[in-house]
Amino acid sequence: MRFITTLFLIGFLISETLAGSVANKHKTTENGARSADVSLWTPAREHKYLLSGGYSSDFKYEGYLGVKGAVEYLISPAFSAGLEGSVYAGNTDFDWMRTIAAGVRANYHFVPFEKRRNNDWNVYGGISGGTLLGAGGKVVDEIDPYLDIHAGARYLITNTWLVLGEVTTRSATIGLSLRF
Repeated sequence: MRFITTLFLIGFLISETLAGSVANKHKTTENGARSADVSLWTPAREHKYLLSGGYSSDFKYEGYLGVKGAVEYLISPAFSAGLEGSVYAGNTDFDWMRTIAAGVRANYHFVPFEKRRNNDWNVYGGISGGTLLGAGGKVVDEIDPYLDIHAGARYLITNTWLVLGEVTTRSATIGLSLRF
């Protein structure tokens, strides 16, 4: 887990170096409108992909901690679809348990990305489904399907990086998202 945190921090520092400082992420034009900086990392084009990841805690199987990741494609300003995966492990009742999940997801963005120029928040909700390998057991040979609803929020901290918080019917996640 320390390795993933280090990767996110290194990526954040690189994007900050290329995109400019956090304080100067928006410039005011002559008519008073705000516009985003353009840099090598954030060219003057729409960001169509989101890569998200972070620490996650699984509610369904007592006390699991793990990592969760997702990649999403913005189909339109209000809709996105993508893939997700997570790995949970923990020691419950003195038994080492693990769960691996892989699936697909679809989101509706209540604050569409095109209209976010004066708003650094992105609030979304959606549905996901896939398979659980292990499903809280000691052996990863059990396969169970899952269907989840989720709600989350992202806050833009630079032109490309967002802080992420998401709650599903099975887990809660906090982490970072990268727009590209």
